[in-house]
Amino acid sequence: MAFYETLEKVQRKELTNKQAVEKLGISIDKYDIRPLWVGYDPWNSQYWPKEMEDMGFEMEKIRQGVYILSEPMKQLEADLRHHALNYNNNPIIKWCLANTQAKVDINGNIQPSKLNSRL
Repeated sequence: MAFYETLEKVQRKELTNKQAVEKLGISIDKYDIRPLWVGYDPWNSQYWPKEMEDMGFEMEKIRQGVYILSEPMKQLEADLRHHALNYNNNPIIKWCLANTQAKVDINGNIQPSKLNSRL
């Protein structure tokens, strides 16, 4: 079974931080894989980075504002238009892409939005 096939449906829209840490630990043990670092937005994340560091993860602050996300979003759009992105028909990546739209501000900056997502 491929790693991405282990996605499980939960009753709520989001996991608690503790559940996410536990599930990541289970995946590491089961598949013997470990990320080099884990990116997180420091806004409103008081406990999760500490829990992850306690498990031995290197945490990297990555702010999620339009200033940081606009250029990568524009590059992703260009890559998708030119069929330059190979995601191996991964169903989770397809689902994420299908549930994300581009929100454009008056200055032409782009950031992802899930306002109309289809969970």
